[in-house]
Amino acid sequence: MSEELFEESAPDICLFDNAPDMMAVLAIGGKFIHCNQECTNILGYTKDEFLSMESCYDIFTPNSVKKAIRAREEILQGKSYKNLEIQLIKKDKTKLDVLCNLSSIEDKKNNCLRTFAIWRESTELVQARRKLEQHNESLSLFVHAISHDLSAPLRGISFLSRLIHEELGGEIKQSSPKMWQSFFNRIERLTLYFQDLQTYLIADKFSIEEKVDTQVMVKGILDLLVKPKGFRVFVSSDMPVFNTLRIHLQQVLYNLITNAITHNPNPKHGMINIMVQEVDSLLYFSITDNGPGLSSSAIEKISQHLTSNLEVKELGMGLSIVNRILDQVGGSLYICPGDGHSNNFTFTWPKKIDVNSFRRTA
Repeated sequence: MSEELFEESAPDICLFDNAPDMMAVLAIGGKFIHCNQECTNILGYTKDEFLSMESCYDIFTPNSVKKAIRAREEILQGKSYKNLEIQLIKKDKTKLDVLCNLSSIEDKKNNCLRTFAIWRESTELVQARRKLEQHNESLSLFVHAISHDLSAPLRGISFLSRLIHEELGGEIKQSSPKMWQSFFNRIERLTLYFQDLQTYLIADKFSIEEKVDTQVMVKGILDLLVKPKGFRVFVSSDMPVFNTLRIHLQQVLYNLITNAITHNPNPKHGMINIMVQEVDSLLYFSITDNGPGLSSSAIEKISQHLTSNLEVKELGMGLSIVNRILDQVGGSLYICPGDGHSNNFTFTWPKKIDVNSFRRTA
């Protein structure tokens, strides 16, 4: 932005003074040089009071000062800064949430002389986000409690079934041991699944990379699920082994595979193909089934619900959970239009995840 913008140009000064957002021109140290009428209207200070302040930081909350100083360092390097969330202190001592955009006013040699700040009130936006965060926290606590409460009766079922197994002793038919072992294995896997679900809900504290064999992971998921007789699942033989967030990848695969099995209208002849392709820094996981292909309009409707983090009525909360996890790790979900005889859900998963960044956004 040129220095002349705030020198002698009457039209520019008129636009500046009558802008609908709060605007200010600041010296390198933060002292007010100019401020428009909206600053006075919203914050309550007179223009003389603004100009007499030692620094604009006099009307910033302490946390906002720290943010603004970090942003100023980038501005001095010729960068702009958008949508910095800060709080300003009004003359009546109340706090105002604003989004701050910063850019530099430079001389002909591109040296930063001043800073141009735009402050836009964001109270409603912040309140909506806080409400959403509270809702998500309540939902997490609810699911955590449910999974915890279900674990206890599951342990009881395991204990009683083993007791019955021992009581029957010699009466068990030769074909029965395999069935009993399968029953015990599913109880154990379901117990582990509930434990993983609880861990996922506090994932920001347990975002630890582990070595994952995706072939073994998919087999474990399939062993846990009840598949209709005749339903076939084909898993690629070259599934990758790599270090990643095991619980999160497992949740994504579990939900997509469950949907493919549950929503197949002809389960006795159902079929799923699971494969992975490596492209640069991403892994492309593909789950294809032989159900009726989704139309383009149905896919668009699903995408709109996922963008709004809403439940997809036909598919439950599974896809919303998948979408949330992929957003956190830097992956994407693609739903390909079917040809009337198949559906394909493909998601990307980074081979390397910035765990520290993930913890801040989880």
